[in-house]
Amino acid sequence: MTGPLLWIVVIWTVLAAGACSGRTERRVVKRAGLNVLLITIDTLRADRLGVSGHAVKTPHLDALARGGARFLNAVCEVPLTLPSHTSIMTGTSPAFHQVRNNGTYRVRESDTTLAEVLKQQGYETAAFIGAFPLDSRFGLDQGFDLYDDRLRNPDHLAGYEPQRTAEQVFRAAAAWLEPNAGTKFFAWVHYYDPHLPYSPPPPFDGSYASPYDGEVAYTDGYVGKLREILEERGVADRTLIVVAGDHGEGLGDHGEDTHGIFLYDSTLKVPVIFHAPGAVPGGIEVTDLAGTIDIMPTILDLLDIPVPRSCQGTSLVPAIDGSPAGRESYAETYLPLLACGWSELKSIRTGRWKFVLAPEPELYDLAADPREERNIIDREPETAARMLRRLRESETSFAAAGSEPARTGLAPDDLEKLASLGYIGAGPQGPKVPGRPAADPKDKIHIFEDMVRAELALSSGRPGAAGEILRRILSEDPENPWLLHFLGRAYRKMGNLDQAIRAFDRAVELNPDDMFSRYLLARSSFERGLTRQAKDEAARVLSRFGDHLGTLLLLAEIHAGAGDFDTAFAYLERAVRLDPEDPTVRLLFAQTLALAKDYERALAEYGSLLPRMSEDPAIHHQLGLLSALTGRSEAAIGHFLKELEIREDPETRFLLGMTYGKLARYPEAIACLERYLASLPPSAAEKRQKAEAALRVFRSKLP
Repeated sequence: MTGPLLWIVVIWTVLAAGACSGRTERRVVKRAGLNVLLITIDTLRADRLGVSGHAVKTPHLDALARGGARFLNAVCEVPLTLPSHTSIMTGTSPAFHQVRNNGTYRVRESDTTLAEVLKQQGYETAAFIGAFPLDSRFGLDQGFDLYDDRLRNPDHLAGYEPQRTAEQVFRAAAAWLEPNAGTKFFAWVHYYDPHLPYSPPPPFDGSYASPYDGEVAYTDGYVGKLREILEERGVADRTLIVVAGDHGEGLGDHGEDTHGIFLYDSTLKVPVIFHAPGAVPGGIEVTDLAGTIDIMPTILDLLDIPVPRSCQGTSLVPAIDGSPAGRESYAETYLPLLACGWSELKSIRTGRWKFVLAPEPELYDLAADPREERNIIDREPETAARMLRRLRESETSFAAAGSEPARTGLAPDDLEKLASLGYIGAGPQGPKVPGRPAADPKDKIHIFEDMVRAELALSSGRPGAAGEILRRILSEDPENPWLLHFLGRAYRKMGNLDQAIRAFDRAVELNPDDMFSRYLLARSSFERGLTRQAKDEAARVLSRFGDHLGTLLLLAEIHAGAGDFDTAFAYLERAVRLDPEDPTVRLLFAQTLALAKDYERALAEYGSLLPRMSEDPAIHHQLGLLSALTGRSEAAIGHFLKELEIREDPETRFLLGMTYGKLARYPEAIACLERYLASLPPSAAEKRQKAEAALRVFRSKLP
């Protein structure tokens, strides 16, 4: 065979060989020393990107996906922020790291994070966090030179503490990236915006029917701004950008509006994108199953860095190169147990099957039923049994190397910060409800979503609406301690202390470890005048959280009110040591000094607060009183005048008049008392008599 025919055969053979060799022209090229920019977007569903076919504009995420490798079947291990990010950052399963909820667990110091590995390789490391569930106290700061979790709510999110917008996070990240772009860096940027409450800023608030989609589109813009910095600094071509959702959002699928209760793909399936010009080929769409647990080993593999032995995920580089691995993925959620005393859920999935272990177990054929609408466990008992065995084996294998979880013992006021973000959770052991069978979350999902709605109503200043929701669902789940906790908080904000006390008392009876409810029970009892009960409950909280500021202050108030100033000052001194700059602590210290008639020290304490609280009328009122009591009449007049400049208070005007009189400034004293008398209602006979008597004396002194 010669001539043109021979050349055709040769060309065909070469092309065929290339096609069969795993696309050699499009293989990953490992590049040591690449910068790493990891962008995690909280609560981002896999199907809510423009590149996924959804009607939302995400041009920057789409460009990263088209210019790199996008995983179409990536799933998280836990549909909760802290546990999921722990799997991302350590490459380990929740069965191993045992971080099972937001707030009540922390990453163990013995666990190796991605930042620690890269720090050892000479990287500058920095993280920029969007919300409280990833606060440094929960342990993900390990290995970071800078862990920026300084959260400052914008005005439109003032009731939802603490978080910050994508713009705020970006500004913090940009301030670090711009001067550090010339170094070898690892930066983690966490955007929180698609999480509840959905409050996209203009123009995104009016661009989409769904405010969730508006949040996604808004966040996409700040993904683009990060890329702009890399391009402006000339490092875009040597930076690996990884984008991942930490979990999805129910948006009504299966009756779940938010996340954390179920293990369906609406909350497990997330976008995962790897983009690195010259290292990761563009235009790759990987259909093989992948987990967010695989992100850490994939990054290290791309950088040609050895993966720690503790890492339980596996590199996705072979999958990008076209080699299917037949993976399976374990997932779990303990939130139903920890929040409400219902059953936890666990699942195992392959490319085709998903099995969910629940009181009523579920099996789905994802190839035929991707929306998981038909539980076929009765039709496929052998498949279900095989998947259950695999689930047990996976869980055992992952947990074998683990140890006891590290728990934060989060104080009650910090738990309130989580609750204000819509996170519901109790102590790390879950509510103790003896003899109560574990309910299937499928039967209770409407109760959970109503609890989230009630908490959001509380956070936005609508306790009446929250109470209405909670009273309605309490009859369906009367032994749910966290539901009772929310009801108690609603009653507190409505001023109904008796009902609040009853709700909190029942909550701690059901779950004695619920220190959040116990603290609010103590505070409510004190405000209701039940001093002994308040003291007993506060002591229980303090026995668990010896440095809980709110409880120390409450006990100081209780003892000061009883005249036991020595004990009150002992608690206050502990509080001052904990946070010497907290104005609430200093104010109570000053008030207690005044009650104890230690006027000179009280005056000095209030004076130390004045530079920070110069526009607070109460400070000027107290300084005026103490100045008058210590013979500093001119200073007293100055403070009373400043208070009246800020707010009109008839009683302060009376005190000002009496102080003028003491200095023989009778015309000014008379003017003050006349104005005071004009403001008194007819019923204030005793006050009127006292002021008129002083007025007669001052008038008699006039020439």
